[in-house]
Amino acid sequence: QRNEPLVMATLAAQAQYGEPKPAHDLGASIERLLMQTAGARASIDVWAQVTSNSVSTLESSHRTEMAAARAELASKEAQARETEGQVSSFKGERSEHEKKKEAEAGELRRLDETLKSLPSQAEGLRVELARLRASVSLLEGERSSRGQALEQQLNDLTRGVVMYKYLGLEFQRAADDQLLIRFTHLDPRDWGREFGFNVSLGGDDAYRVDACQPHIGQHELLSLLARLNAPSEIDAMEFPGFVVEMRRAFLRFIGQ
Repeated sequence: QRNEPLVMATLAAQAQYGEPKPAHDLGASIERLLMQTAGARASIDVWAQVTSNSVSTLESSHRTEMAAARAELASKEAQARETEGQVSSFKGERSEHEKKKEAEAGELRRLDETLKSLPSQAEGLRVELARLRASVSLLEGERSSRGQALEQQLNDLTRGVVMYKYLGLEFQRAADDQLLIRFTHLDPRDWGREFGFNVSLGGDDAYRVDACQPHIGQHELLSLLARLNAPSEIDAMEFPGFVVEMRRAFLRFIGQ
């Protein structure tokens, strides 16, 4: 392409002047050829300048396009990194979501099993409630019975205290784990006269009389202690009965 103007100029010269002339026309032909060559060179120079400018423009455009392409590539890479981060975040969120979904599914299964077991549990609770109600009713009956028994005991104790005061009976703790039982209102000649005895338990868990004032007959005292310490079906003497018998013994002592 660079030799195209020269070739065209040569072809134009041949077309205008034809084949080479004889020697006397050679000088003129050379001069014309030089002029034509100078014109062709000028054309070539113009073409070279235009081509250089075009190349420069093309190179500048290419550099601009390359810079734009690099900028776009950097932008795409940044977008790709951002997308990769979003994808990674999404994968993490999806994993957490799957875990939550699995946990919720497990909780749902547990609740479903609980729901299925509720009828049997409700039946068990109804049975337990009936048992508790029966137990409460029984306790209330026992409390009522105990209340009545306590009231009866209170009445008995009240009557006992009145009776003790009427009979002149008094219980008093003495030394060495002894119990002093004192009577008054026995002697018609002296209602304030005291009759009493000290009683305790021996090492063999048998009752014994440690002192007696006034002293009743030894045989009678030993007989009463024998009945107290060895009760039988015929003579089932207990301690209250022993106290009553001792009072009678004192009355017999007064009547002697």
